[in-house]
Amino acid sequence: MYTINEQQMDFILNDIRRRGIKLESLQQNLLDHICILIEHNLEENGDFERFYSSVIKDFYQLELRELEEEALFLLTLKNNHPMKKALMVSGAFSIAAFAGASFCKVMESHLTDFLLFVGFTSFVFLFIPLIFMVKIREINASRDKLILVSGVIAGLLYFFCMLLKWLGPVWPNFLGSPWPHMDTIWLGLWLTCLAIALFIFIPVYFFAGIRKPETKTNTIVISIFLVAFIGTQFTFTNLKPFRSEKQRVANGIDKTPKAVQDSNDSNKFLAKRTN
Repeated sequence: MYTINEQQMDFILNDIRRRGIKLESLQQNLLDHICILIEHNLEENGDFERFYSSVIKDFYQLELRELEEEALFLLTLKNNHPMKKALMVSGAFSIAAFAGASFCKVMESHLTDFLLFVGFTSFVFLFIPLIFMVKIREINASRDKLILVSGVIAGLLYFFCMLLKWLGPVWPNFLGSPWPHMDTIWLGLWLTCLAIALFIFIPVYFFAGIRKPETKTNTIVISIFLVAFIGTQFTFTNLKPFRSEKQRVANGIDKTPKAVQDSNDSNKFLAKRTN
């Protein structure tokens, strides 16, 4: 039976660190496991370094750090379990609220507005943020993170705009006064949502997907549907609030000099009459 000395243990530990294992608990577990294998299978006068090189290869396919990535992934899944549960509950609650609001709408019930409000708020402020928090921990690539972030922001703005659009006519019933410049605020958020989806989310998603043969066809089809959907949304968007705001500003600028000129003309006329 072979006996490993402290110098050889330091060699194994340093090699494990050099191969990309940074978690101390995983380092110690690998060290213990490798030492046991060497002591039980290596002859007393055997070649330690050669046997160690053959043993370490059994722990990975390409690189040893795969073990740490897998351990972190499993750890993330374990920690995300309560959050995933909350995600499912909030999604089911939102669907139930929307379904109830649809039924109440058909029945012309007074609960329609309340259920719609509950469904929209739970979907916007619970379900979508929970999706982001769950998925961001499961991906490592920067491109995938950009796809997730831009998609979540676009989706959040989209449904938040739907909530504001619905609140527009019913808001006076709740507080007794409408929002000032509601249409202009809504249109700004709406165009921001469409711009993020069209110029960030779709291009990054498209170029990331077509590089993989197994996802190329689905990526192209989904991208076409997304562009068509966003183009339709923009086509149906009413730009009058922005144009009306610009027209009011322009009219205000144009009227001021005219009012001053009229005032000056009146003063001159009164001065002549007095003289």
